[in-house]
Amino acid sequence: MGKRSIKLIILVLVVVLLAVACFLLSSLNKEPQSVVPEDSNILLAGFTNDGVSAFKYSYNGAELSFTQTAGQWSYDGDPEFPLVQNSVTTMIQAIAEVNAMRKLDDIDDASSYGFDEPSLTVTITQGTDYTFEVGNLNNYTGGYYLRYNGDIYMADETLITVFGKGLFDFLAPTELPVLENVVSFTIDGNEVTDESAVKDLVAKYSSIVRGDIADYRSKESYGFDGTEHVVTLNYKVETPVTDSVGNTTSTITTDAAYSFAYAYVGENAFIMLQDDDLIYQVKGVECFDIVNESTESE
Repeated sequence: MGKRSIKLIILVLVVVLLAVACFLLSSLNKEPQSVVPEDSNILLAGFTNDGVSAFKYSYNGAELSFTQTAGQWSYDGDPEFPLVQNSVTTMIQAIAEVNAMRKLDDIDDASSYGFDEPSLTVTITQGTDYTFEVGNLNNYTGGYYLRYNGDIYMADETLITVFGKGLFDFLAPTELPVLENVVSFTIDGNEVTDESAVKDLVAKYSSIVRGDIADYRSKESYGFDGTEHVVTLNYKVETPVTDSVGNTTSTITTDAAYSFAYAYVGENAFIMLQDDDLIYQVKGVECFDIVNESTESE
């Protein structure tokens, strides 16, 4: 047998081996057969959010639940929690309209898809319960395995994006008054009237009193135990007086005040606003430099 024939045989064997290898890799990576084309959208639940009476979800082990009464949603853990209603209805709308890209068949072991410990479980109550479970991320397709009514589907990241929230993401922050004509402020009862100090504090007002939400109704743990510092801003409110046709005839000036308290736990500073149960953390005690310096200058 000539050298040319040997080389040809070797080349044929290499091609055959490559074909076998490609077939094996394709078989290993092949997912369960879909009963619909991959470019199809499957509407899973199809309910309307109008009749939903409750919903709960567990994300990475933390569970939150909500109930609707007379058209208003409330957090089951604290019915007085200042809940943003739109945040709840947006989540329900998302689950009502969730689509799967395809349904997967011939699945023997659901745990291998992450359903032994789902990263997200959502249960919607509308007469009956609708439960959705999100399993593992498929790194190849970028989609998530989703189980609904015992069937497993491939879906996009919508549910993880919409429901990947904590309690404080539902919270309606306290509206701050618009401060104009500030004439002075007090710190623990000591009044500061220096014009430059007042102007500087007003300029930093929003950043000082609004930080990251640290907690809710646990003030003693953050130094608000009677030893906190209290700042009161004294300002004037001008209210126009109009006649019967809407023309401004005069202005009434009244005195007003707004307070917040701050405390320290170690190197961390926290704030509570007037008539508010939220505790905000301010990043860095330097946010209070203007307050401390003004007190020392008096």
